[in-house]
Amino acid sequence: MQTESMSFVGAAGSRLAGLIRRPDGPVVGSAVFAHCFTCGKDLHTLSRLARRLTEAGWLTLTFDFTGIGGSEGDFVDTTVRTEVGDITRAAVAMLERNAGPCLVVGHSLGGAAAALAAHRLHTVSELVLIAAPADTAHIEHLFEGSTPDENGDIEVTIGGRSFPIGRPFLDQLGANDVASAVGEL
Repeated sequence: MQTESMSFVGAAGSRLAGLIRRPDGPVVGSAVFAHCFTCGKDLHTLSRLARRLTEAGWLTLTFDFTGIGGSEGDFVDTTVRTEVGDITRAAVAMLERNAGPCLVVGHSLGGAAAALAAHRLHTVSELVLIAAPADTAHIEHLFEGSTPDENGDIEVTIGGRSFPIGRPFLDQLGANDVASAVGEL
C-alpha cells in the first residue's frame, strides 16, 4: 500500500487536506470517507476501514472538512450543505484519478452528509453509513445551554475541544431530509 497527501478545493473555496491510499495491485474502485462532525481524516476507525479497503484493491481518500485538521477555512462557516459540497468535490477528485466505481463511506453527521451527497452524485455506486442519523437535527442537544453571540454563533465543547458553530449551521440543521435522500438512491 502506498500513501500520498493530496488536496483539492472544497465547496467554500478552501483547500482541503486529504490522504490517498493506493493498493499495491489493480484498483477496483475509489472510496471517499467522510468523518464525523468535529473529527478528522485521521479518525482511527475511518483510517482502519480505509486501510482494509485499500488492501482489497480500493483507491481510498480520507479528508478533512473545511476548517478541520489540515484543511483551510473556518469551521464556523461549516454547514451540512458545505459538507455535502466537500464530499461531492472529494468524489469528483477521486474519479479524476480512477474511473472505476465510487464508494462513499460516512460516519455520524458525515454519514448524513454522505447520504445527501450520494443522492446528488450519479457516480456513486455504493454508500456505507456508520451510525449516521436520518435527521441532522439529532445533534442539537450538543448546543443546549449555549448562548449565541451578536452574530448568532455559539461556542461548544466536544471531546474536550472548543468549536465555533455558526448561525447558518444552526439554521440549516433540521432542513436536511436524509431519510428521503437515502430512499431515493
